[in-house]
Amino acid sequence: MIPRSRLLRQVDPAPTGATAATFSENRYGGPITHVLSSPAVTTTAQRILVNNPKRVHWLVVNRGANNIAVDFNEELTYAGSFPLGAEGGVASSDVEEDGETVARPLWAISQAGTNSLRVLEVVRV
Repeated sequence: MIPRSRLLRQVDPAPTGATAATFSENRYGGPITHVLSSPAVTTTAQRILVNNPKRVHWLVVNRGANNIAVDFNEELTYAGSFPLGAEGGVASSDVEEDGETVARPLWAISQAGTNSLRVLEVVRV
């Protein structure tokens, strides 16, 4: 497993008074920050998001040449999980639409080979 410190890069929060920052604070009840990662996913299940009760939104983009699947269960299989198509398949979750599931760990598996993902987390600070 790739160490979490190698996967995550913090993005600086928006300056106070910025329109997007104000909107986000109103929507999510306080200031937020963004966490970006680019995990590689293989045919073995791998956790791409850890449990985080402060996470209010996430977005996963499949940048690889093969299909992948994601699920909230470590025992996921490609056939029994949520599919993301190759080269641009997207899944997202937001606390306003999906409730507490946005905070749960998320696992991924590739249908074949190794795929690159791009993951964006929006987290309350």
